[in-house]
Amino acid sequence: MNTLSYKTISANKETVNKEWVLVDAEGAVLGRLATMVASTLRGKHKTNFTPHVDCGDNVVIINAEKVTLSGNKWSLKEYVRHTGYPGGQRFTTAEEMCEDALPFLCVSQGEIHRDFSQAIEKLQRLKKAVLAEYPWQGPAFRFADLR
Repeated sequence: MNTLSYKTISANKETVNKEWVLVDAEGAVLGRLATMVASTLRGKHKTNFTPHVDCGDNVVIINAEKVTLSGNKWSLKEYVRHTGYPGGQRFTTAEEMCEDALPFLCVSQGEIHRDFSQAIEKLQRLKKAVLAEYPWQGPAFRFADLR
């Protein structure tokens, strides 16, 4: 019996292979886009995923303004945040949030990681390209299909 085949391989900083992933959000449903982007940022799609090591990829979202919501959610869905002061509860509709930063709206910190500091580090690898074509020439992108 070969006992070498039973060893568990754990990733570390040196063995992690980070890629650039290009996501076209045109016609994508907001929640499904959020879960796909969050799992890519965390690295759960990789075979050598290790929870305590940052093995996720960098994500660039194009056509983020063309994301869809079903029904009347653009005007009826409200996002709640709190300023930390008494009476500081603020409500924002999906239409108002779409004007500011839509890809950051769809990927919440809790969806990425329980640890707040690690979630912030992963959110910094999420980029939004306003153009239909990405302007970067350096890294080779892997195109993520949402369908």
